Amino acid sequence: MLEIEIIISLIFVTPLIVAFINTLLITFGENTDVRMGSYFSIIGILISFIFSIYIFSLAYGDDYYKISASFEWFSIGKLPILFGYYVDFVTASMLLVVTGVSLLVQVYSLGYMEGDKGLIRYYTYLSLFTSSMLGVVLSINILQMYFFWELVGVCSYLLIGFWFDRNSARNAAKKAFLITRIGDVGFLFAILLIFSNGLSLIDKGLNPLIIQDILLMTGDFSTNIILLISVGLIAGAVGKSAQFPLHTWLPDAMEGPTPVSALIHAATMVAAGVFLLVRFFDFISASSASLLIISIIGCTTSLLGASIALVMNDIKKVLAYSTISQLGYMFMAIGIGAPAIAMFHLVTHAFFKALLFLGAGNVSHAVHSFEMEKMGNLKSKMPVTYYTFILGSLSLVGIFPLAGFWSKDEIINTAYHGANLASTIVLIGSLIGVLMTAFYTFRMVFLTFNDRIKSSKSLEIEESPKTMLVPVIILSIFAVITGFLINPPIDIFMFEKHWFLHYQHHKIININLLIATISTLLATLGITAAWIFYKNRNLTNRLFTNASISHILHKKWFFDDLYEFIIVKQIFYRFITRMIQIFDDVIINRFSDLVGSLAKSLGRPVAFFQNGSVQFYGLILTIFYGLVVTLGVLYLYVVS
Repeated sequence: MLEIEIIISLIFVTPLIVAFINTLLITFGENTDVRMGSYFSIIGILISFIFSIYIFSLAYGDDYYKISASFEWFSIGKLPILFGYYVDFVTASMLLVVTGVSLLVQVYSLGYMEGDKGLIRYYTYLSLFTSSMLGVVLSINILQMYFFWELVGVCSYLLIGFWFDRNSARNAAKKAFLITRIGDVGFLFAILLIFSNGLSLIDKGLNPLIIQDILLMTGDFSTNIILLISVGLIAGAVGKSAQFPLHTWLPDAMEGPTPVSALIHAATMVAAGVFLLVRFFDFISASSASLLIISIIGCTTSLLGASIALVMNDIKKVLAYSTISQLGYMFMAIGIGAPAIAMFHLVTHAFFKALLFLGAGNVSHAVHSFEMEKMGNLKSKMPVTYYTFILGSLSLVGIFPLAGFWSKDEIINTAYHGANLASTIVLIGSLIGVLMTAFYTFRMVFLTFNDRIKSSKSLEIEESPKTMLVPVIILSIFAVITGFLINPPIDIFMFEKHWFLHYQHHKIININLLIATISTLLATLGITAAWIFYKNRNLTNRLFTNASISHILHKKWFFDDLYEFIIVKQIFYRFITRMIQIFDDVIINRFSDLVGSLAKSLGRPVAFFQNGSVQFYGLILTIFYGLVVTLGVLYLYVVS
């Protein structure tokens, strides 16, 4: 047991130690080779990844694998505040995804960030970011989880604004930090509600801050309290996972280095929100209204993100809105009571989305731009990037037998077999989403790689270096096989059928050929439509330039403008600043005037004695001393 405790601790601690070492290199190692920091970071995350594989192998062989350890951090009365870890199958799966994707991103960064003066600082942030996410995943205590939750937000701020000399990067970092704080207030509200309502349960042996104990408290809380707590947890997840209406920060976060975008979108920050809902699903599911809210948010976000991606010309922005949309699918899965399928889609999405972002990084590295209108003629120039990008795109769309097909169809199939309002909403929304996803994904592929533009500049384009290609190739393999291996419909090799869902105690629903056929036909229709619009530029221009819907989509449904007008201008600049002005005028200024008037009023009688006459001063002193002597005599007389 001690060996396991050390291994689990090292998974989290190793990247943290590396971040500390790199900080020392930045502070004291002026003459140190900047690549040293990257090597330390990669070795550290490799160690964490190897240990994560070992922990996952233990969880895979045990239906009810659970292990925890903690120590008392401090206490409040009879309530001990514990700091430690809790590992079950969900935790083990997340450890593998976080460390695996982070390792590939850090190797990729060797080529992408080569020559950057802030290389050690970059790898310091990456290590701290990964360690923070691992802290969220391993937390035994909701306060501990909240601490690392906030640290993830701080690291995202540092990485999004890594090139802080750019005004756009600084603004994007601030925007991400502030908008996610809105959701975090909801999470904190939920923690306070759990704590205040759970204190009475200490005598029952339940700790209102231990996550596994919280899941047992639903029978002791009223329906309204469960709903309020659930709404707070949902708000925290909505902020971190960039769901409607707090989705606007994620596309702007593309100002950070592309490998950072891959890590944020695939395995860390945005995945934290989904993980939070999965971890607390047993509590949230006690309120059917909460699940309906999650379904509606997921469906709205999925269609909203996909619709905006239809018209974006920045390849990273297309992928950003795609992430928003795919996270909506995960929310929909949770909303229809299938957290295991949400985790399934989170895992497959991590691989194909990291692949697509790193592929976009290869393209931008070659053409020095993210604008797809400036790309083209890359298919023959960058064959490895092209074919791996195609695999990632097909997986995103959900084409059989790639990874995305298995997880996305599980969501649609579960919704199809549901018999409530949430299932109906999810079924309709997810099928429409398949069509839109196919269109925007292959519009991106055709604009980026096909021979639409031929110029002398294209002759200079070369394939990316091996450090940038190897991670992409590895991710492309996982984008193909992960779905089938994680949830095979039959026993295959060492894997039992539906083993991933089985270990999460999810009710298995066999694949529905009707649903699979419909989703595949919709995906094929979307790809075909993208090809038609790509080939017929006049049709594209008429539809996406002149139509009012195009204007709405290019303006991102006016959410940024709406928030700018209502929150920034009306609430902050007009209301809050007006309140500050009133406070300043009524309280501060009037108080200052009152103090001045009081001093002036008191000064007038005092001024009578300051007339400049020496004789007058002598008279006053004589009278004063006379009074003192008289009072002294009277006092002695009374005492005697």
